[in-house]
Amino acid sequence: MIVLANSTPRISLARRGLSDLLQVLYGRVILPPAVYREVVTEGRERAGVRETEEAIAAGWMEVSALQEPEAARRIRTI
Repeated sequence: MIVLANSTPRISLARRGLSDLLQVLYGRVILPPAVYREVVTEGRERAGVRETEEAIAAGWMEVSALQEPEAARRIRTI
């Protein structure tokens, strides 16, 4: 299963030492560029940076633009 993650689970799981939980549960995780920017670029001094970079290097997480941005907007309102 492939899932799309936002920044809240990345940061929250990293704070608790559970970053790999997403891989265990879903196998593959895709981060939209805006989420990567929030967690890694803008969050340089916070939890989740190292864990996200390691997950990307390991290949189970990737940064990818959304194919259907409108679908993501609809999901956000649920």
